[in-house]
Amino acid sequence: MKKCYYKFARLMAISAAVGVFATSCSDEGKDYMDDVYFTGSQSPVVVAAPTATGEAGVAGSPAFNVNFDASSNWQIAAKDFADPSQTADWVSFFTNSGEEGCQMLGTYLTANTTGKDRAATIEVSCNGKTVAFTLVQQAAAPIANPNAGSINKNRTVSRIEYYSNGETVASRAISFTYDSNGQISAEETTLTEGENVSKSGYTVTITRPTTGATAGINKVTISPDNNATLGNVYGVIDSKTAIGYNTLSLLNNTSANVINFDYNQLYLGEISGAASAAFQWSSNNLTGLNANGAALTAAYGNTANDCNIDLNWYVGLDAFAANLPDTRLLGAMNLLGLRSANLVSSNGNETFTYTSGVTDNHGEAMSGLTVNTSSNRVIKVYFQ
Repeated sequence: MKKCYYKFARLMAISAAVGVFATSCSDEGKDYMDDVYFTGSQSPVVVAAPTATGEAGVAGSPAFNVNFDASSNWQIAAKDFADPSQTADWVSFFTNSGEEGCQMLGTYLTANTTGKDRAATIEVSCNGKTVAFTLVQQAAAPIANPNAGSINKNRTVSRIEYYSNGETVASRAISFTYDSNGQISAEETTLTEGENVSKSGYTVTITRPTTGATAGINKVTISPDNNATLGNVYGVIDSKTAIGYNTLSLLNNTSANVINFDYNQLYLGEISGAASAAFQWSSNNLTGLNANGAALTAAYGNTANDCNIDLNWYVGLDAFAANLPDTRLLGAMNLLGLRSANLVSSNGNETFTYTSGVTDNHGEAMSGLTVNTSSNRVIKVYFQ
């Protein structure tokens, strides 16, 4: 095994010197852990700039390298993300096949002039085994979020507090931290039961376009409790979450690790794979949800859903969202297509009434929303 990696490092140095971007090494004594697997820290979602890279074997550097080990003859292919029966002809490789060994393979892209993000599935196969990741090439200009026109930036949510009947201390509170572009960078939940207080949360990392404005998002990583080694990675195409992976670094991937998002026009219709949910829409509002055996039917009043985050995931759909915590965050970030135009008035278990303004525990009037429910709960939504 040492022999193989010594050769690999030496070949990398040689290839850099002469402008070749494919190297391989072979060692008859190497003990492969599988027929084919990625090496190094292969991200499940790779984001590339809209500009063209050099052409394989001619000039210029690749957009990135694919590193993998193969126990026998291997092949690599780029398939159109939306239609895997078609080749993603804007992607090419230094070579499309090779022999056993550890590989570093240059990947090249043509310029994206389509006006939209585009994506491909990069598959490496050997002996009937296939490993794959998602490649997203950014549009030359970021794609506007479909919810941008309905968001009131003066209604940016900083904290949500939940009170049961008669409580003077919130049994649960959710606080939000935002990055310089106004997107969620962290969510922290505080649970209080008597003198016992516990906290948990998520850190959100966003990959934006490398050129142009900063409105677009192409990759989101959600990690629990600031644990940089755990979490899920999501690929975002044209401002809609398209695929997710239950891993930060890809070695071997199976369908059990992949989450697929399907849309009907701009509305989320189904989540499948490692997570499963179905969504029904009527009159621009999400009226039916079903996930993991739990079902919910929602009705809507005339109160506009115009906060910076999709507030429904934390009020009318809150109990249901516990089944899909990442989906709630992605929905709050407006990355699940068009969101409901209004706020939930009933979810089959409770009704919700919304009043402008919040009175905090010190009796001070604050900017926000107060939500009263038919079960005598009070939800206080604070604005920055």
